[in-house]
Amino acid sequence: MGPHIRVAVDVGWNSHHVGIADPDGKILQKLSIPHSQEGFGEFFARVERHRKEFELPVAVATEGYNGHARR
Repeated sequence: MGPHIRVAVDVGWNSHHVGIADPDGKILQKLSIPHSQEGFGEFFARVERHRKEFELPVAVATEGYNGHARR
């Protein structure tokens, strides 16, 4: 896989912690989003903003807690 924007999501019950990094691993943004339609809307808007800025594809990885996330 070539250079890409890296997005990590720590899945929680009420909210999710998100980190967005550039291709070198430098953190561009950290945020917490609520587990709601609005929260996910904010998540996708921020990821899209960085995708456009760098003009690169996005790779997303999730980590779950107590089984909240599934592959």
